[in-house]
Amino acid sequence: MDRVRRIFFIFFALLVPFNLVSNPGKPFLTAVTPGAFTPFEENGKVGLKNEQGQIVIPAQYESIGWSDGEFSLLGNVTGYRSKGFWGLINTQNNKVTRAEYEELTPGQGEIIVARKKLPGTVTVRSGCISLSGKQIIPFMYDGIRIESFRAIVNTRSGNQFKHGLIDLENRVLIPLNYQRIYPLGSLRFAVENFENKTAIFSEDGKQLSGFLIDSISSFKKDLAIIYQNDLQGLINRNGEIKLEAARCEIRLDDDGLVSTRPSNRWVILDGQNKATRELNADTVIVVSKNLLKIKTGGKFKLTNTEFTPITEESFSSIGTFNNGKAYFSQGNRFGVINKNGKLLVKPLYEKIQVVNVNAIAQLVTDHRYVLLDSGGNSLSIRSYESIEPFNGKFFPVRNRGFWGALNAAGKEIIACTHDSIGQVFDDLVVVKFKGRYGVINLKEDWMVTPQAGKIELVNTERYLVQNGKTKFLKSFKGEIIYFSDNPLSLKNGFLIESLQSGSFLKIDMQGLIAERFDRPDAVQELYEESEGLRAIKKDNRYGFVDSRGRLRIANRYENVRSFREGLAPVMIRGRWGFISHEDQIAVQPVYEEVEQFSNGFAKVKQRDQYGLIDKSGKLVLPVRYEALEVLPDKRIKVKQNGMWGLSENNGKILLHPKFETLTPLPNGYAIISQNSKYGVVTLDGLSTIPQVYDGISYDAIHDVFMAMKRTEWEVVKIQ
Repeated sequence: MDRVRRIFFIFFALLVPFNLVSNPGKPFLTAVTPGAFTPFEENGKVGLKNEQGQIVIPAQYESIGWSDGEFSLLGNVTGYRSKGFWGLINTQNNKVTRAEYEELTPGQGEIIVARKKLPGTVTVRSGCISLSGKQIIPFMYDGIRIESFRAIVNTRSGNQFKHGLIDLENRVLIPLNYQRIYPLGSLRFAVENFENKTAIFSEDGKQLSGFLIDSISSFKKDLAIIYQNDLQGLINRNGEIKLEAARCEIRLDDDGLVSTRPSNRWVILDGQNKATRELNADTVIVVSKNLLKIKTGGKFKLTNTEFTPITEESFSSIGTFNNGKAYFSQGNRFGVINKNGKLLVKPLYEKIQVVNVNAIAQLVTDHRYVLLDSGGNSLSIRSYESIEPFNGKFFPVRNRGFWGALNAAGKEIIACTHDSIGQVFDDLVVVKFKGRYGVINLKEDWMVTPQAGKIELVNTERYLVQNGKTKFLKSFKGEIIYFSDNPLSLKNGFLIESLQSGSFLKIDMQGLIAERFDRPDAVQELYEESEGLRAIKKDNRYGFVDSRGRLRIANRYENVRSFREGLAPVMIRGRWGFISHEDQIAVQPVYEEVEQFSNGFAKVKQRDQYGLIDKSGKLVLPVRYEALEVLPDKRIKVKQNGMWGLSENNGKILLHPKFETLTPLPNGYAIISQNSKYGVVTLDGLSTIPQVYDGISYDAIHDVFMAMKRTEWEVVKIQ
């Protein structure tokens, strides 16, 4: 019978679409979209409603759904949390299990991955249960991941996690002796040993290749790309090498076509086309004065400027360096490296984020987070469901669905007892506790006891609280400083009260009116203030009022825009010009469109062509270009007939518009392209690096150009 069942399982797995088999952690077949049922909250508790809005599970639980924060149904079953623990409940409000689990998350099919404490201990282990709550896999592992009728499991051994593979009857197929196991699709698994070498195993646990592979892709048309010593090759699902690892890059098309190519050729040049170094690589990225990030064969290495690797390690990815550190990945594991090539944190984690001197890591075993120091040592005593980035005071953390905080040393300074952690101001924190809002300090003293209304901190002495339609400004002593049913907002240390008439009051922190803006009578529209004036629309005409609402520029214009650099665009008789604060015409209204002034210039349009004017209205560039772009150094890129050129800000043409792309540089050169070939010219138009390259980038740190010639793909026939 076991043999028949096993044959059925294998046959069924072959029918399952590949993307479902190779997408770990996503339930399929019995997972029901939650559209017909919706969790709802009432008095700080959560329940479930059906699509007619009828309550099917009363609001009496801490959460409905799963411990990863998602809601879905498996069949008619979902999770519920009560007193910090999870259980299963169905849509008829019948509890399938008691709330005894630390975590519940959907596996695949009708399997649920669970974690719970072993009886009489504080030890938490993972196992699997069915939708009826029956134990499928015993609670004896540190982590479990279901993968198409198999389970990848692990146990901790010292500071290491050892992985193995079992079937759904807990029979060991691959012993728990390996650093990592992951699915390759097509009923195959990659098994990585503790020397970071990988072999292919079948779903029955049979080893099909030696531990000779650095890393491997998923199978496509029975072939997978393997990586060895930064080069790529091909292997089939039986473990046979079909192409030796000697190519820079291999591409597998959906129809089974195999293409390969050698590395691109890079030449390092000065502005006068003198070559200093050459290299074969996919990409070359400058990190710092003495560090490069080079990609070859789909893998990254860190090298010095002579292209000598500073570490023998190769990486699937290397992030941006911040304070001398960056995350990296090897396969699907992440760690941290410094600019000297030292591995600060070994690649043991599903995710990692570098934050100042610390790193936030997500454990491979149970999808939980820990806080690490720069040496990879755990700072936090426990792991958490999530750890948010450092906010300047602490790391917000979540455990069992409740929020708290860790300081930079990893100490839990706010216990995970809050519904949410909100605004932080100095040492004050807005929290939501049992459905109500309050303020605590970093010693967990209540500065404002929990109440129904939402709270917004103003400073260390004042806060705003919403109570029904009324918003109150209060002191931490409980004094009401100011209140209003009108909208109140904070701006530059003052409260801005919007009156129903459209007027505004500026309120100081003592509750006194510091300033009043009166909305002019019969104004149709009122715009944001700019340079002390507001545009208004009255009687279908536009003008400007001052901060007191007094008319300063008569509403005689057809349209206006706000002031910038002392001038405002105005429309007269369908044409745009500019006026001053004194309502004097600075630029005659002769243009179809204008933009506001920036750095002393404004773009203008006539007959679908663009030009540039200065504040006197003088045309710096004639109106004959398809596009204009004012650069930070005030030079101007111009486009004509689809080609780009360059002009001085006095209108002198430096480079005539004849280039597909044009990138001016601060060293007196410009990178240009024509017919998809790149070169370098001086701003006088003299060619210094010929247009023979497929790409050129400028290394401002070393003042050199990195020119690349792309290699071609070649189709390879696989026997």
